[in-house]
Amino acid sequence: NKMARRRSNDDKETTEQLLPADDLKDDTPVEGQRLRFRRTLTRQQQPLWQRIALLIFVVFMGILVVLFTVLGHTLHPKSLPDSCQDNDGGQYLFNRTDGIFSLCHKKDAIIKGELGTFMYKQSPLVTKQGSGKFTYSIDRVNWELSISVANKCVSISWNGESSYEHPLRDCFHLGENVYWYGGYEVYKQNWPINEEIIKMIPFLSNNTFEFPQGFGPVLHPVWFSSKGVVLYVDHDVPLHVSLNDVSITGENGLLCLQAVPYALSCTPDASQLTSLRYTICHEDDPVSAVKYFLQSSGSIGKPGMVSEVVFEKPIWSTWAQFKRNVNDSIITEYLDHIFNNSLSISQLEIDDGYTSNYGDLVIDSNKFPSNFSNIVEFLKNKLNASLTVWIHPFVNYDTNQFKEVMKNASVNYFIPGGSMDTTGLVKWWNGHGALINFESKFASEWFKNKIELFQKMNQISAFKFDAGESEYLPDCLYFPDSTHPATFTKKYINFASSIEGSKRAEVRVGYFSQNQSIFIRMLDRSSDWGINNGLHSVLTTALTMSLIGYNYIIPDMIGGNACSGTDCTTSTEGNQPLKDLYIRWMQLSAFLPVMQFSIPPWNFGQEVVDQAKLLIAFHEWLAKHCIIPLVKASTHKLEPIIRPLWWLDHQNEKALTANDTFLVGNCILVAPILHNSTVKRTVYLPPGSWKKCDLDEKEENKHICNEKLHSSEEIDLTIPLGGPMSFFKNTVEC
Repeated sequence: NKMARRRSNDDKETTEQLLPADDLKDDTPVEGQRLRFRRTLTRQQQPLWQRIALLIFVVFMGILVVLFTVLGHTLHPKSLPDSCQDNDGGQYLFNRTDGIFSLCHKKDAIIKGELGTFMYKQSPLVTKQGSGKFTYSIDRVNWELSISVANKCVSISWNGESSYEHPLRDCFHLGENVYWYGGYEVYKQNWPINEEIIKMIPFLSNNTFEFPQGFGPVLHPVWFSSKGVVLYVDHDVPLHVSLNDVSITGENGLLCLQAVPYALSCTPDASQLTSLRYTICHEDDPVSAVKYFLQSSGSIGKPGMVSEVVFEKPIWSTWAQFKRNVNDSIITEYLDHIFNNSLSISQLEIDDGYTSNYGDLVIDSNKFPSNFSNIVEFLKNKLNASLTVWIHPFVNYDTNQFKEVMKNASVNYFIPGGSMDTTGLVKWWNGHGALINFESKFASEWFKNKIELFQKMNQISAFKFDAGESEYLPDCLYFPDSTHPATFTKKYINFASSIEGSKRAEVRVGYFSQNQSIFIRMLDRSSDWGINNGLHSVLTTALTMSLIGYNYIIPDMIGGNACSGTDCTTSTEGNQPLKDLYIRWMQLSAFLPVMQFSIPPWNFGQEVVDQAKLLIAFHEWLAKHCIIPLVKASTHKLEPIIRPLWWLDHQNEKALTANDTFLVGNCILVAPILHNSTVKRTVYLPPGSWKKCDLDEKEENKHICNEKLHSSEEIDLTIPLGGPMSFFKNTVEC
């Protein structure tokens, strides 16, 4: 009976539908319909030996598949599939079984990455919801991934729970022989950034003079590669960034983007709904990638025009020379030296030390008995210059202003602490106090009225707005209408731009504020050589700021801040920069958008004064004939004024890695001396019609250019410390 029942069952046809083992091509955006197949096997009565043979064959093939898979992973444990060749013109490839992503351009994978790196460690259940849309599930927690294409760009968006333990995180490989350039100011300003090591930290602004491990005051979440890739993140993402952080990736060469709400730093075990959104675009070369970002991405806006005289003539500041030790007689004597040495000036900036406390906006009458009237009269009548003064967003708790605001319970003009009913006190370099709440329209108007009244009463043309970094916000910040601490920075800049005379004003922070018509200065530099916040970093920082759309750059004061380490409160005496360093700093600054003095050239003798006059006169010529025309053009079509060497030669490795040479527009090539005890260097000349030019030592405002030089090759250059500054001039328009 049993045999009869078995034969009866075998006689029945049993149909099995076999689909492919994995669906790797489901998420590949190839053209046309994906092929699906069905194989129908009909089991019929077969001899026993055939069944055994079939079973042995299936087992043998399974062993071979496993063996080849193990060998593949053993021999190439970190390799990523490069199948753009078979992508039939598709923009990207994404393998949902392991999160591998490739951006394709001309059948080449120009950037590869791993999406959802945390999730794939937990073996998620991945469900495809539609074209480029996926749901990830782990222990009943869901995340949504969306990948969409528009023109040459791919936008990637994650939404879901995120925490510091289980973050939303994507990582991208820098790639071999590919050079990357980042959109942020840091203490050690590398160019390119491939060798930089950044631990996973919030992408928020810091005073890197005090906290050198953080990101600096000017930053924008954008990265460019020499292959023509541009990657930029949305402005309100709670972004954390790492670069070459082996502790979280296990390998070098990775740029990682992570979204974790910043407030979770106060409750690190908690999680919160958030999103990670960014766009990756491809162009044929890095120049086109930068132009696309600045002009077509919609990520930033164009600025209006600022004061031309600030480009033409130097700013003179009291800070590095006098620190807080300023008064009427000291400043008048300083101006007298400028006048007697026939040195030009656009504006004098009175820095810290003119008020009796921090927050009351009252001039110290012991230091300035007639307020600033004597100084303003000297500036106007003898130097044809203006007065600007230092200001900040802090109100210290021991000031009259702080007490008055605290008495008014109906409106709190200060940034709250843990709730709207509290005031957050913060520590800054001049004490403890509250921050003006620029998130509030009422607070902004209140502070604006106070500033402009102070400005009018004391004949002040403009302000130097200091601080503004997210670093100085209270911990566990509570903003009812804001989700991102950098909103404070952006609104602080907007406020500074709204004050009368802002075309001469300056800020030191930047976050999605390229559209503001205001000067932006580099953070304080150390009076030292090198790329660690020294002279060399002035050049690489100028390149970085220009690349992300900040053209109105004020380099820090010539010679640096003359501080004792990070202590800038003490006297400059004993901390003066070396004479050689000072001269090389002047030579570099003469080719940047703005020159700024504080430590005066007469500290080093008449020879240095004479060199200063020569360089100031040349800078005025350069501003009128090159910088200002470029500035005006950038208000219509935003492009960098200070450009990397690869702007004219993006296929040459020497140009792609040159961190000691730059262009002013396309017409001036500058190769300064940036190292101690050196007068010689080599210079790579990109394609063009170049002539070597020297400043005329006998006649100011003139330079002499010699015969044509061969381009696309390296040449030797000598710039004596006491001799004329050399540069190279191209026959093309800037």
